[in-house]
Amino acid sequence: MGRLMGNMGYKCSIIMCLVVNFVFSQGVSEVFPVQAREAVILSSNATVFVVGEELYYKFYGLVGGNLPSSISKLGYVELLSSGKEKLFSHKLKLDNGVAHGDFFIPTNVKTGHYKLIAYTKWNSKSFFQKDVFIINPYTAGNAVEKDSSNNNFVEIASITEKNSLLTANKAPQSIIKTDKNSYSLRSKVVLQIDNGTKELPHGHYSLSVRKINPIQVLNKEDLKSTTIAQTSRKALPEIRGEIISGTVKSKQDNSVVPNKIVSISFPGKNYIYKNSITDSSGKFYFNVLENYNDTNALVQLSDKNKENYRIVLDDNGFQDYGELTFEKVKLDPNIKDWILRESIYNQIESAYYKTKRDSIVAKQLPSVFYGEASVDYVLDDYKRFPSLRETFIEVVEKAAIRGENGGFKFKVFDYEEKRSNRFSELEPLVLFDGVSIQNADAIIDYDAGRIERISVVRGIYFYGPSIFNGIIDITSKKGDFTLMANGDNVVKLKLSAPEHLKLHDRPNYSDIKRELDRIPDYRRQLLWEPNIRETKQLDKLEFYTSDVEGVFEILLEGYTLSGKQFYSKSYFDVENKL
Repeated sequence: MGRLMGNMGYKCSIIMCLVVNFVFSQGVSEVFPVQAREAVILSSNATVFVVGEELYYKFYGLVGGNLPSSISKLGYVELLSSGKEKLFSHKLKLDNGVAHGDFFIPTNVKTGHYKLIAYTKWNSKSFFQKDVFIINPYTAGNAVEKDSSNNNFVEIASITEKNSLLTANKAPQSIIKTDKNSYSLRSKVVLQIDNGTKELPHGHYSLSVRKINPIQVLNKEDLKSTTIAQTSRKALPEIRGEIISGTVKSKQDNSVVPNKIVSISFPGKNYIYKNSITDSSGKFYFNVLENYNDTNALVQLSDKNKENYRIVLDDNGFQDYGELTFEKVKLDPNIKDWILRESIYNQIESAYYKTKRDSIVAKQLPSVFYGEASVDYVLDDYKRFPSLRETFIEVVEKAAIRGENGGFKFKVFDYEEKRSNRFSELEPLVLFDGVSIQNADAIIDYDAGRIERISVVRGIYFYGPSIFNGIIDITSKKGDFTLMANGDNVVKLKLSAPEHLKLHDRPNYSDIKRELDRIPDYRRQLLWEPNIRETKQLDKLEFYTSDVEGVFEILLEGYTLSGKQFYSKSYFDVENKL
């Protein structure tokens, strides 16, 4: 919606508002039958980790026949402890059902058995779970003492011989080859497609190159990832973006209240502002398509009698984990040296983190929803006045602050100010860093020295279910305006933003670049490429070994666009040949 001029425009816009709200109120099962609900698969770079390592994962949202799903636009990944505590909870923006992320395992995480959980809001009948084991050499945590008689445990034991190590990880021949079978430290590895293979089918894949741990997990019958059924829960599919919802209720009798305007603000320099109207059940919904950073959103009721109502936000968090089974973890004494070595490697890598950090891909933050303002007042271009009220009197020509009924109101001078205007009694939308201002008295004495600009949109403006007589958009210099308001009709909501995409660091030890020669390199994860889609991406892949010797595994896995699961492994050695 936006600025509309003329009677025909007004009528058409009102009809469109009604149609949109009618369609949104329909049952989503009419659009997406139960059979179309998504399955979620999650792959990770390992199963056993030592604190100080990175856990990398790839998220796949699939529909019938393992086809890439375009239904949900958001996916969720969590790592749970045996006490159902969340070590991390990631929100992911999905591209045709696919996303990826990572988590650095800090040293305060205890030794134990953990569950990697993945789901979308639309696969509400089930969720994906995968076993993960974490070893912390500094704390015992959920570990079993070696003299314990408790038989209900998972044991992490050693594989001593190199041949046994390869046998334990034996897999079908891979289509991915390396230019050599054995490499020295800090030498270049070139990946290539097997000449006997036509090519990798188009699809979504992840590629991991990681040192094989000389350990194995015992007494755990099924380490395979599984999908767990839950009790029924109602959730709308996030087919356009993140859904934030709630209900407006009467304070007098707790009844639901229809036809009330509710707004949400993600405040700041690049703010998001949306509004919605409650349906016959008192429900309201916001679809958030835009990118945002971690924020405290503000949900407000826009009504002259708002003190008579309260907002109850829906708990869209995921808690129904069913019967997850966690085991105690027993550590074989023979892996003591391996744990010590891994711990030292991790500490050294952490010490040089600043020279090896990943690059974060900047998000494209939203621009103002109304497009171009009718007029912008950049206050540094004018003489400064102490308060916002004085600034409106002396600087702002196309809008004003007027006294009314013992208080103050904002006004935008309309294009049709001198004509008959059926919307002349409507008030403007007033935003301060994206926060809706319904009481002008709260800000008229605000320090104008902290304000960067005042933008004015003239004319009648249709936005969602609301009609405004213009817009006044106030922007502070720091984007840090806070609404000093309390009550059941104003609710603050802390939101975590979807994860940033990253470009993972990949050192280059070519002859030209010598600045890394004195930087230790104890990476065991030599490569993580989570977004492989076609063969030509593999032909270009080059990476370098580190200062770590051993057998390394190349694992390529994912799904073709026709829904076929693909899985392939190969190996190479790294030795100190000096």
